[in-house]
Amino acid sequence: MARTKTVTPEEDVNLKEAAVPEEGATPEETTTPEETTTTEEAAAPEEQKEPTEKIFLFKDDSAYKDDLFVSVNGRNFQIQRGVEVEVPACVAEVIRNSDRQKQLAERRLEELVEQYIKER
Repeated sequence: MARTKTVTPEEDVNLKEAAVPEEGATPEETTTPEETTTTEEAAAPEEQKEPTEKIFLFKDDSAYKDDLFVSVNGRNFQIQRGVEVEVPACVAEVIRNSDRQKQLAERRLEELVEQYIKER
């Protein structure tokens, strides 16, 4: 729960005076502490672009006809099937891991069916 502080009239006047630019000051010198950002902070989001990958999801008229929904760390993606799309690398990794697990599950199921047939 966030704490709030009630500002007295004297403190309010002091805050307003602090925000008033001095005579002859340049715009860079008149920013309030809340507005102050360095050029490094402003450029950071552009430099930290998330790596992307192009993927293609198989599409047919039965089980694989709808778009694929992927959620990674609270971010949701709806990926169209049948066309090549560019997605964040983390989404491509989730899709690869999912496909790998499906293949392993199918292989294990086949092994168990064969084992069951031999035992009968």
